[in-house]
Amino acid sequence: MNFKTSRIKSALVKKGFVETSGANHDKYIYYTQEGKKTSVFTFFSRGSSLKEYGESLLGPMRLQLKINKDQFSGLINCPLSQNNYEDILKSQGIV
Repeated sequence: MNFKTSRIKSALVKKGFVETSGANHDKYIYYTQEGKKTSVFTFFSRGSSLKEYGESLLGPMRLQLKINKDQFSGLINCPLSQNNYEDILKSQGIV
């Protein structure tokens, strides 16, 4: 399963991730509904010509986002809402 980089970024922003600039990466930090920053984040290389993420990059990204392969697919393809994602994080004691 591969996903276009732009599609992943767009889906994450729609689900409550906020983009911030880092020294070497663009960093997405998840905020809860209360506006508090959590420990859930993932990175995208700045200026990368990589147009699509394959399993070698998606696996680590799923670990950073604290979700499994099916949940990640749902997060990107939109059946998994921001509230559902927050419920997953709450069930793991992350938020």
